[in-house]
Amino acid sequence: MDGLLSSPIALAVGAALAALLFCLALGAVLVQAADRRARLRAATGQERGGRLVSRPAETKASERWRQDALRVIKASTARMNVVRDKQVTTVRQRLVRAGWRNRDAFLVYAFAKVLLPLLFCGIGALYIFVLQPVHLSTMLKVAAMIGLGLLGSQSPDIFLRNREMKRKIEIRRALPDAMDLMVICAEAGLSVDAALTRVAREIRRTSIVLAEEIEYTCLELRFLSERRRALENLAERIDMPAIRALISTMVQSERYGTPLAQALRVLAAEQRGERMMRAEEKAARLPAIMTVPLIVFVLPALFVVLLGPGALILMDNLIANWKPH
Repeated sequence: MDGLLSSPIALAVGAALAALLFCLALGAVLVQAADRRARLRAATGQERGGRLVSRPAETKASERWRQDALRVIKASTARMNVVRDKQVTTVRQRLVRAGWRNRDAFLVYAFAKVLLPLLFCGIGALYIFVLQPVHLSTMLKVAAMIGLGLLGSQSPDIFLRNREMKRKIEIRRALPDAMDLMVICAEAGLSVDAALTRVAREIRRTSIVLAEEIEYTCLELRFLSERRRALENLAERIDMPAIRALISTMVQSERYGTPLAQALRVLAAEQRGERMMRAEEKAARLPAIMTVPLIVFVLPALFVVLLGPGALILMDNLIANWKPH
């Protein structure tokens, strides 16, 4: 019995320590991401009090802590082929679309793929074998441990997919306003670089995600040798048909000299039309969605209110007229 309990307890303790390391590593990546956003705002020319926003100074302790955490992650995932070589490019692209562009994000993802199954299995072993809230057979315990391990293995992918979908929804909501701002800037005679910089500055009030993506594009337009490649990178980071249409329009405008404002106006009108269509689709689905809550919650209460008094009167009459034999 002692050997049976000591193994789950040891597994749970190891999983807790691994979870602590993962939290430290994730915090390090988030700190680095915040520092990168500050440098991005400074590089794109955003001013505060007449001066460019400078990079926040990192203390030696925080830098050492981040490096130690990343060193532990590299040592833990160096000998484990968690992600296949063919999937590395796809995973990195998904991480970029989810908002994690630094090179250490893939290491944290691989470390989570290794750690979370152990963490879930450790917590499950502590709950099933030590606490024992319910008595289960051996087969059910093994099935529960396998299911927890699979859930832990798929948790990073599920979290990454949800993060990517949230960013797409936010960008889709702010894109028509950004296109209208692009139309105004183009009609005012601004260049593509100046228009994107101004749009990024104005759209930040409503969508920080779209503003950051446009700011990265502005930086790439300044430093890359091919302007077309900088615009195509934006379409790769935001996998949306509207963004691809916008990039194609801007590339054709620069190549053939076609009027940019007129094409952007058409695209902005299409985006607003699509947003109105999505709102109409949600409104059309509302009656079907409300059917189940109506049947489950509203109709029983309605029957009680309408039929309750009559049922009570009928019961009183039956009791009054009932005569035992």
